[in-house]
Amino acid sequence: MRLSILVLAGWCIGAYGAELTTLEGKKATGEVMAIGKLELTFQVNGMPQKYPLTELNTVEFGNKPKPIPANATYTMVELTDGTTIRCTSFKLDGKTAILEVPDFAAGTTSRMQVPMTTIFTVLKEAQDLRRELRFRELIRSRGRFDLWVISKPGAMENKETYDAIPGTFGPGDLEKNSIKFTRQGANPLDLPIDRIAGMIFNQLPGEAPPTICTVQDSLGNNYAAKSVERTANGFTVNTVAGLKLEMASNQISKFDFGSNSVKYLSEMEYKLAYESSVLPIELLKVFKNEFPDRKGLELYVDAKTLKKVTYRKGLWVHPDVILEFPLERKFKTFRASVGIDPRYYGNSDVSINLVVEGDGTPLLRNEIKAGSPITEINVNLQNCDLLRIRVETPKGELDAGRALVIGDGKVMK
Repeated sequence: MRLSILVLAGWCIGAYGAELTTLEGKKATGEVMAIGKLELTFQVNGMPQKYPLTELNTVEFGNKPKPIPANATYTMVELTDGTTIRCTSFKLDGKTAILEVPDFAAGTTSRMQVPMTTIFTVLKEAQDLRRELRFRELIRSRGRFDLWVISKPGAMENKETYDAIPGTFGPGDLEKNSIKFTRQGANPLDLPIDRIAGMIFNQLPGEAPPTICTVQDSLGNNYAAKSVERTANGFTVNTVAGLKLEMASNQISKFDFGSNSVKYLSEMEYKLAYESSVLPIELLKVFKNEFPDRKGLELYVDAKTLKKVTYRKGLWVHPDVILEFPLERKFKTFRASVGIDPRYYGNSDVSINLVVEGDGTPLLRNEIKAGSPITEINVNLQNCDLLRIRVETPKGELDAGRALVIGDGKVMK
């Protein structure tokens, strides 16, 4: 099915020069000649070289995503293939969504049309990390219906929270700026788009082609590509969900192959289970990418010199918690750098037990002590369907406010 063809205005054609990096860290500078289903042809000093896609990390074009102004707001649309698109306007015309994709730096937008059947979630004011974290909790707890997400004032610290109303979304009305919504056993409503804080669609799974890479554009949008073809003016990107995009090389930040071979725990769907009632569920802290009030997750390399290392991706977890990650036998290794949050080093006796299981079988058990060097974890997950991480306090001890940092936790193929 052919969907939208997007050519973003105001972008000129650029050169094909790029830097290729393999999963082993080897680099090459040259030109992308072709991308097939299994390999990429990269020309270095006039000589074409072929690289298996499974050995590639990234191909970067030097066009880093433009920073978003501090006062900017946007809606994030996620498609069923994992494509994520920022937009400043989201409207519906029948079964088609109309998105205005912004270039904040240039002050311009470009229009994209996307069938509703390809949309997984819509979140307004997604620039607020706290909103996204609460929204992700709703996604993990969804059932067999669509969810109409509304915002309401929070009971604690005047923080906004979300409610989710199950039902079924119907077609949109562009003139009324509304969408049909039917709760079970009730008549359809004409729901104003303005009353919606978010939408979660219960799309039926179906056959889909594999993703060869994620294409990140210079605006920070990410497209799950089933194919990328070189053209006279740049590249044609065909996504798994059916979008077709004509892009110049200076519109592209990078081709990310490693994201298909490497998945960070903080970006994966997971299930929460609690072993005790020491902590209520709302006190569990799970942040992805970065803290809203800090540059990242920190651990001491040396507790005496207070030398720190900062992780841009990871999990920050209180005991006593179990996190479960579905693997579907696609990944072979779990790696992470772990330690106790440096704020709890005042008590030298503080410790946390970390247990890693594959399909219910213990694969690693470590006692992590405050003030100890960072513990590097490398666990074999060959043929595992489920990764389970247990964060426990030693027997007979209370939580005492401690927390475990799982820095750069990731599974790898």
